[in-house]
Amino acid sequence: MTTDFFSTITEARNEGRLVNLSDKRFENGSLENYQITDSYFERVEFFKMNFSAVAFVAVYFIDCQFIDCTFADDCSFYKTEFHNCRLGKCRFNSGEFNKCEFYSTHFSINTWEKWSLDWSFFFSSDLRRNVFFESSLKGTIFSECKLFGFNVERIQIDKDYLPKFDQIDMSEDGNSTDYGSSEEILSLICKID
Repeated sequence: MTTDFFSTITEARNEGRLVNLSDKRFENGSLENYQITDSYFERVEFFKMNFSAVAFVAVYFIDCQFIDCTFADDCSFYKTEFHNCRLGKCRFNSGEFNKCEFYSTHFSINTWEKWSLDWSFFFSSDLRRNVFFESSLKGTIFSECKLFGFNVERIQIDKDYLPKFDQIDMSEDGNSTDYGSSEEILSLICKID
């Protein structure tokens, strides 16, 4: 069943309750210049949604899917968690994940432009074949992730807060246990002056 996302969120807010949604599907909708805080989404599917200038603060996404969605115009996620989620064919443009956590999350062929991943934590997540342009990885931690084809161009790296890589699988099939050091992986994905 497809539901209107804005109406569902507004209804919860008007009733003075936190947003706590499960088993919903939102498609071809748009939510712009809005803040979603202290909310919980479980088994929610987002298809072809536009999240422009939306701020997600302390939101939990559990077993959710974001397919062909757009996150743009200073869209931001702060202290938000993703558990066993899938983000596929999404466009991330001019926004940030700040102090976010990703557990067993699959990122499938997404494009990231001018997007900050500062101070975020990725655990057991699949970021193969994602493309990053003019993005930032300040203090970001990747642990037990798959990064084959992790493509970065003009990435911003702060020498004082280098990203950290632990047990990273750089194989194409994502089944390797031959891990390189954090320094080796960093040298593969970007140049440090």
